[in-house]
Amino acid sequence: MDIWWRSAAATHDFLSTPEIEALLPDVQALNLERLDTWVLCAPESEAVGFLVVDGSAVDALFIVPEWLRRGGGRLLMRKARECAGRLRADVNEQNAAAIQFYLAEGFEIVGRSPVDDAGRPYPLLHLEEPAMNEEPRRIDPLHGITLQAMIEHLVERYGWDGLGKRIDIRCFTQDPSVNSSLKFLRKTPWARDKVQSLYLHSVAHPRKGTAG
Repeated sequence: MDIWWRSAAATHDFLSTPEIEALLPDVQALNLERLDTWVLCAPESEAVGFLVVDGSAVDALFIVPEWLRRGGGRLLMRKARECAGRLRADVNEQNAAAIQFYLAEGFEIVGRSPVDDAGRPYPLLHLEEPAMNEEPRRIDPLHGITLQAMIEHLVERYGWDGLGKRIDIRCFTQDPSVNSSLKFLRKTPWARDKVQSLYLHSVAHPRKGTAG
């Protein structure tokens, strides 16, 4: 449980502490005895992460902050594939670092739900690995990610002041809001391109402790 808490607190920066605490019953309800579970251990044999698979679905992948971006996630995924084959996963739309991780692992976004499995207002992106006989496709890192999700991520990352300094447009510098920004960006391609580029840059260069 400590691994889950530390990982979630570091990577789910779109949730407040009370919101993360509200997810605790879901984690405690995981029946690990009937699910395939792999544990990532440090050289000293200390557990630093775990991955849970139900059939072909990745139910959980959590790694403690100090072991993020060190290859542990890829190692766990490789072990899961050896046993489960082609995998699928649901990822919070606001969790940009996790989405980038799965895309880098070869997953493709195949759908979206406006709420999570419990009906909470946390949109989910549905991802899956392509079948072996499918022609390889170029992965669009923005596929399935809404403009609103990009703006919310950038505001969370930089704040409105920081965002306005990086992209000097009125909807970011004068009485900014998500709604007014959406209205402007949807009809202004050059500004939308700047937002998309900054979003991709922020995902590729996450803050320390925000990628798995």
